[in-house]
Amino acid sequence: MFQPQPGRRYDMPVVFGSSHLPEVSHIREIRTIALPFVTDAAELRPLIPYHFDVAPDPVVTLSSSMNMGVDHMGGRDYHVVRLMVDVIAHDAQGPFRAPYHLVIWESEAAPIIAGREFQGYAKIFGQIPAHRMEGDRAFFEVSEYGTRLLRGEACDLADVSAEDLARM
Repeated sequence: MFQPQPGRRYDMPVVFGSSHLPEVSHIREIRTIALPFVTDAAELRPLIPYHFDVAPDPVVTLSSSMNMGVDHMGGRDYHVVRLMVDVIAHDAQGPFRAPYHLVIWESEAAPIIAGREFQGYAKIFGQIPAHRMEGDRAFFEVSEYGTRLLRGEACDLADVSAEDLARM
């Protein structure tokens, strides 16, 4: 008879044993494109849960990350596209500004399930190809069953100096 052990984390189905996910994941390389912009707070209100307030001059960020060489996935890669917005949350110390993830698309089932089960993120599946570079422009996209849902483009890209990179 299966009996879970106290203090161990389990994935579903729990009878398969304790989780194979490490406490800390190691990823060989991550490449990210982030596209932030300010929008009208009134347009966001219908999308934000009642216990948050939309931040003044809210920043919406559309980003895409390529996660390459993920240890707990046997060294495989997976890609992520996130749509998040600044909200005002409240805790014992008072209000604070933080990003709220409206939706996260991921290209592999394991991180979708883990993020939904353990962290409560709004993760769904999407077909996310590797970032594409053309001259000083970079592109990403997400689609479902061959239909493009969104596409992001960053323009006028330039190399960052070693000095600036060290500060980052």
